[in-house]
Formats: sequence, structure tokens, C-alpha cells
Amino acid sequence: MARILLGRRELERLALQQIRSFPGGEFVVAVEVEGQQADEAGANWSLCTYVKQGCNSLEVIERATSRTRQMLQNQYNLRPAVW
Repeated sequence: MARILLGRRELERLALQQIRSFPGGEFVVAVEVEGQQADEAGANWSLCTYVKQGCNSLEVIERATSRTRQMLQNQYNLRPAVW
């Protein structure tokens, strides 16, 4: 199945919304999509998560980030930047 191309900001918005839907996700303040060479599955981006100071559930955040990344990478690829 072909993936939909999305811009960096749109992917970040979707990822943040999805991560915050997990219990403990309210500690996430931002996400950043980073472009990369396509991996063996064809995904061309990765995801970084930024949390509020005082968050004591980093394992929960890591799990939510991983699940979100997998789900979104199955559906979307990062649109190349046009300069």
C-alpha cells in the first residue's frame, strides 16, 4: 500500500495528538519529525519526543512514542522539503 506524503509540521501535529491520547501522554510538550534515509520498511523519518520536567513515566512515553511512530510510518512518508 502506498504511503501518503505529508509535510513535517503535519506529521508532528498528528504524532503529538496521538501520543497525548495515551495515559501519561499529557507530559509530552512537543514532538519533532526528523528526516532520514528510508529504512528497510520504506519509512523516511523518525520521531523525537520532548516531555515536561518532572515526568516520572518515561517508559510509558517511550512506548507511546514507539507505537505512534510505527502506526504513522505505516501510513505516511515525509514530503521532501522544497527550497
